[in-house]
Amino acid sequence: MVELTNRYGVKLTVAHSWLFSHIMKRVMKSLRNGFIGEIASVEMVMLHTKEDSMASNPSHWCHKIPAGRFGENLPHPIYITRAILGDVEVKYFHGSKLGKYEWMPIDELRVLLENRRGQTATIYVSFNAPRPETTLNIVGKEGIIHANLSNNTLIKKRYREINLAQVTMDNIKTILDIITSLVNIASAILTRRYKGMHTEFMKEFAKSILNNSEPPVTAEEALKVVKLCQGLCQKIHNSYFSEEVGGG
Repeated sequence: MVELTNRYGVKLTVAHSWLFSHIMKRVMKSLRNGFIGEIASVEMVMLHTKEDSMASNPSHWCHKIPAGRFGENLPHPIYITRAILGDVEVKYFHGSKLGKYEWMPIDELRVLLENRRGQTATIYVSFNAPRPETTLNIVGKEGIIHANLSNNTLIKKRYREINLAQVTMDNIKTILDIITSLVNIASAILTRRYKGMHTEFMKEFAKSILNNSEPPVTAEEALKVVKLCQGLCQKIHNSYFSEEVGGG
């Protein structure tokens, strides 16, 4: 598909939809503005309950692909990690089993990624959490970003001493950041500027066609994400899943 796109000059994109959510746009803008300085590490936590509609259904198609439910889930944190850190490679992964679903050999997973500059990213996925929630923590040399992708809240932190005065001010700043996030999303909804991430993504793709510009996610970038994800999922599958599932 990439070769045909280049040969015939047509547009091709892949829906890396989370990058176009209201909260991720704010995160990426803060990074572009240099709020945290040089990035040191990225941590993404994806929590699911045992009632997750895919995980809890043994007949769901996700259980037939390499790494099962994780294989369906991992593209999202991987393309977000690449958007922040660029090219990364898998350094380590570990899975464990806490739940009772026989069709899921593991229901906890941790992955460590690293780029050539030594910047690292960790991905933690759980299907044993008390509620579904996705969070993103980015640590830089000058600041920290805490983003709750589920609640649309963004908290930004700078240096502070551990004493009563600065901790108090830090807590007040955190509360103000949460209020700002609430006002921001409420305003976007009330003024009808807020659209779902898939709608925002498709709008950007339509613009790239009309303006003959680069699509929101290039085919080359999407292919890199697919290769990284497939390689990781196959390794996870070979380590923890039976050979009968997903052809591992």
